[in-house]
Amino acid sequence: MILIRRKKVDTTQERKLITNLVTSTRFCKEILPLTSTRLLKSENSKIAYQWIQSYFNTYKEAPKSNLEKLFDEAMITESDATVELVSDFLLDLSEEYEENEESNIKFEIDQAKSYLKRRNIEVTNEEVKVLLERDKIDKAEEVLKKFSRHKETFGDIVMNITNSVVHGAEFVKEHIVPPTMIIAPWLTDGTINMLYAPRGIGKTWLSLSLAVMVTRKHGVGKRIGPWEVMNTSGCLYIDGEMGEFEMQDRLKTLEKMYGEESEEHPLTLLAASRYAKEYGEQINISTEEYRNAIYQYLFDNDKYYLLILDNLASLTPGLNENSKEDWDPINQWLISLRHLGVSVIIVHHAGKGNQQRGTSGREDALDSIIKLKRPPICGTEQGARFTVMFDKARNIAPCAGLRSFDLHLLEDGSGSLEWTRVRDEEELE
Repeated sequence: MILIRRKKVDTTQERKLITNLVTSTRFCKEILPLTSTRLLKSENSKIAYQWIQSYFNTYKEAPKSNLEKLFDEAMITESDATVELVSDFLLDLSEEYEENEESNIKFEIDQAKSYLKRRNIEVTNEEVKVLLERDKIDKAEEVLKKFSRHKETFGDIVMNITNSVVHGAEFVKEHIVPPTMIIAPWLTDGTINMLYAPRGIGKTWLSLSLAVMVTRKHGVGKRIGPWEVMNTSGCLYIDGEMGEFEMQDRLKTLEKMYGEESEEHPLTLLAASRYAKEYGEQINISTEEYRNAIYQYLFDNDKYYLLILDNLASLTPGLNENSKEDWDPINQWLISLRHLGVSVIIVHHAGKGNQQRGTSGREDALDSIIKLKRPPICGTEQGARFTVMFDKARNIAPCAGLRSFDLHLLEDGSGSLEWTRVRDEEELE
């Protein structure tokens, strides 16, 4: 018979961790989800951890002085050998509990998190080393990928969910600030909207007009057809294809129409043409890097409650428009902007069926969808003229502003341009 001498392991930090789990309910809430038997070295620690976890799940608090009760309950399910193995270890903690009760628990939590992160790295390294020694390369790679994916650990998510849930009875009593109406009746902060039309109909003229209108010094009360500015807002306008000269020319025209820009709520342009000249690449929101950078810019600059993306095709080169799977990361990004309080208008092309081009899955999260359609009597020589209609208007009460109407960008007699409401829904029927 060959006797195998086990390597002695230092379990000082594990004992401290178990002691804090016994001591503090707050420690249990934050550390139990981060801990697993995989990360613990000694059998005593593993069994004690499981018992404490069971107690916490049942009573929603740390065992504290109820160690005897915890031990008695554990004896019912564990074998005699297991109970004997851990009994002294667990019951001796009662002395340490009295000493540890007044400790700085925030410091102890930070120390425990650091220890568990280190143990996760050590254990993963050991697992990979064993797999490589056995020539199981694919399995080793899988372990490393899993480790990388779970930097934000399952335990962190459990803790976040626990801290975020709220009972319905409490929720209905909370004071929740209603969304701010930017353009009545459809554009409030934190909404996701789409404006789509066939090419060449004037959708950029309309989206630029909306951007200019809400960023004027005296913007409140400005109108396009039945739509009226109720609150001004800074706007980040990301243009994917227009030349700088043409963009400048249009903005000069719109400034004459709507007046001077507000310093408090500015219009800021991010033009793909200028960006490409400066940095040699296209703005591409189908990549995580660009989405994160735009999010960070909006997060850091809280003047902007409106983002206009003009247009989807030019700002997502390489994206398969018909793939919902390809759209999903962009959709999640748009939802994150909603949580930031930023309203988004996506300018997009109509397809052959005169519907928005590509997967219908992108419509799911949209609050409103505005369609621009060229009237039958209108020719391309008339420039920006179209019928405005809503395909979707979620959570918007029926009103005149949701009815279809015709708009035409016309000279006002003094050489300037203005949006003229030509016909309303009653006349279109």
